[in-house]
Amino acid sequence: MRDRPRYALARFDDRGRLANQPLLALLRWVPQERLDIRLHGASLVLQRNPRGVFALSRRGLIQIPLTVRRWWSFETGDPVLLVAVPERAAMVIHSLVVLDKALPDPRQVVVASRPFEAEGAVPVAGSARVHPDGAGNGALEGGS
Repeated sequence: MRDRPRYALARFDDRGRLANQPLLALLRWVPQERLDIRLHGASLVLQRNPRGVFALSRRGLIQIPLTVRRWWSFETGDPVLLVAVPERAAMVIHSLVVLDKALPDPRQVVVASRPFEAEGAVPVAGSARVHPDGAGNGALEGGS
């Protein structure tokens, strides 16, 4: 059985709420689930806590308090990365600032890129490589 995805992008609605039912299901969070909200650098950590001060909405939306949104300058429509941590009954919310620091500079990625046809241009897990066949389909060789 394949693991369910634990990452998702979400955008704040006009009330500071985020929605992603698959991640909430993975965490087994239900509407009005009680939560703690903690801070870690430029990220938020939400964790199930029966005595938590915060809660999911009646519709199961993630509600981020206005003071927290203002502190991080989150506006309506701003995208964030949601990361489910099921073994801790938690979710980490990363702003794009965190992603910008963690990911390689896209300008350098573009400059360092190679044509698709170049030998070894398509890395695949293990020693496998994808080779387009005459019909334009990809054939996998060597896998792990």
